[in-house]
Amino acid sequence: MIVNSSIIRTFATPIVALIFWLLPIRVGQKPLMTMAFLFWLIGGIALTIVGAKRLTEAMDAHNGDFMVLGIGLIIAVAIGLAKGRFVLSKTSKRNIERLQTLALPAKLIQVYSVKSWIIIEIMLLISASLTWFGADPFWRGLVNVAVGLALLMSSLTYLQSKPSEPTASTTD
Repeated sequence: MIVNSSIIRTFATPIVALIFWLLPIRVGQKPLMTMAFLFWLIGGIALTIVGAKRLTEAMDAHNGDFMVLGIGLIIAVAIGLAKGRFVLSKTSKRNIERLQTLALPAKLIQVYSVKSWIIIEIMLLISASLTWFGADPFWRGLVNVAVGLALLMSSLTYLQSKPSEPTASTTD
């Protein structure tokens, strides 16, 4: 049986969160920061690649109309870079501050707050709904490129952060 990739993407976040919650592993601040950075980076790379693939499909479907594709791509890149720089980088900074105040060692699920896990799932549902409702590959590609670049930009925030002094755990 072939499973639709949009279905897999939709349920990936809750499955990863559940695995992280169930695993008895506890780690320090640096591994959590590294994980948060890598998730944002890998998600950004994946979405940008998928977006570029969809834009290529759209160009083929629209007989290679480079003008429409070019203008759309410029807008998607501008929106993605701006959103990454001014919106998602603030989200990353808040997560860094939260990670720096955790009692260590912390469970893997604490790489993001509950609110962040929910927002990630909502974004995946929006992306999947574009597929489910048959949105044109051009629009899906533009959304994927914009969100992918925003994630890439905001992932750089994790590289600029300095680890704080470890906080000892008060519970065993």
